[in-house]
Amino acid sequence: MRAPAYTVRESSRAKRISLRVLPPDGRVEVVIPQGESTAIAPLMVEQHRQWIVRQQRNIAARRASSRQKEEANRLPHAISFAATGLRMTVAYQEAEMTPAAVEVTSDDCNGRLIVRGDVGDHTLVKRGLQMFLKGYGNRVLPAWVHRLVDRHATDRPNRVTVRLQHTRWGSCSTKGNISLNAKLLLLPPPLVDHVILHELAHLRVANHSPSFWRYLATMDPEWKQQRAALRRMEAELPAWVAKPC
Repeated sequence: MRAPAYTVRESSRAKRISLRVLPPDGRVEVVIPQGESTAIAPLMVEQHRQWIVRQQRNIAARRASSRQKEEANRLPHAISFAATGLRMTVAYQEAEMTPAAVEVTSDDCNGRLIVRGDVGDHTLVKRGLQMFLKGYGNRVLPAWVHRLVDRHATDRPNRVTVRLQHTRWGSCSTKGNISLNAKLLLLPPPLVDHVILHELAHLRVANHSPSFWRYLATMDPEWKQQRAALRRMEAELPAWVAKPC
C-alpha cells in the first residue's frame, strides 16, 4: 500500500513536529518547527498511516452527509411531470403572510409555478409544492385509471383516491377502492401504467399468489422489467418530494 501523499510546512510558531489531516479534502500536512530537518516527515507519515486513513474517512463521511443535507434542503427551479409531459419553471416570491405560509399557483400561460409567501422556510415551500402535486394528481390519475379499465376490460374500482405517501406507489382495499401516490406524476407513463395495472389486478386477485402474477401479465407482459425500473426510480425522486412534509 502506498504511503499517503503529504506536504511539509515549516512554522516559526511550532514548538514540535505535528501531523494534520485537513478538510475539506483530507490532505495530509506535516508541520515542522522552522530550522529543523524535514527528513523525519516520511517516517512520521508512515508510522501514523492507519490514523491518517481513519481521519480521511471521517472527513469524507462528513462531506457526504453535508451534501445529502444540502440536497435535501434544495428547492427546485423547475419540475418535470414526466407522466403528462408537462415541465414548469418555479418562481419564488417573498411575501408576508399571517400566519407564516406559502401559496402555490399555476401560471399556465407562461408554464410556471408561482410560490408566494415565506419562501425562506423550505419546509413550508416543500409542503406547498407537494399539495400542488397532490391536486394535480387528483385531476389526472383517476381518469388514467378508467382509461386502463376500458382498454383492458378489467374490473372497475369503486373509488380512486390520490394521496402523497412515503413508500407505497399504490394500494387496493378489500372494498375495491384504489389509492394512488401523487408522485406517480413524476414517473414516465409506462411506469404509471404498471402501478395502476398492478392495483387493478388486485380487484380480481387480492393477494400476490401465482394466479395474481399470471393475471397481471395478461395486461402488463413486461411487469418484471417495469417493477425493477420502478425501484430504480424511487432513488431518483427529487428532494422536495422524496418525503411528505
